[in-house]
Amino acid sequence: MQKISLSDTPVAPEAAEPTQPSPSEDMPDIEEAAKEAGIDMQVEGAAPASAPEVQLVSAEAFHANIEFALAALGGLTGLKSLPIAEHEEDQARKATKGLYELAQKSSWFRWMVTEKTENVAALSAIAMFALPKMFAVSAELSERRSARVASYPEV
Repeated sequence: MQKISLSDTPVAPEAAEPTQPSPSEDMPDIEEAAKEAGIDMQVEGAAPASAPEVQLVSAEAFHANIEFALAALGGLTGLKSLPIAEHEEDQARKATKGLYELAQKSSWFRWMVTEKTENVAALSAIAMFALPKMFAVSAELSERRSARVASYPEV
């Protein structure tokens, strides 16, 4: 019986990793070539290369907007705990400041602090309708549960 060691087994040469061609310095600039050919590369409806800077509301205005929204929702829903109470003012300012700073840095939340945005109006309209509906449905379901429990026979 012949013994075989791993060092005796032939090893396939390692495959060379495919290499990406590096961009050449003499490659034509597509946009420049299009200009020379009289072709407009601007896509209809696309933002211009130098889009105007978005104007942001101040941190104070943002806090006032949040305070107003909570007071309005409290009035619509009848929830007295929604508006910012006097004893919560310092904590609320810290929270809105943190949210404001997050919104400034994040493209996902920047809409919250822009001066002119249709999203805020749309979301406010949805919230003004949906929240009272949600509370009404919750109250109705609670009444149904209470009636069902009351109908159970006593043991």
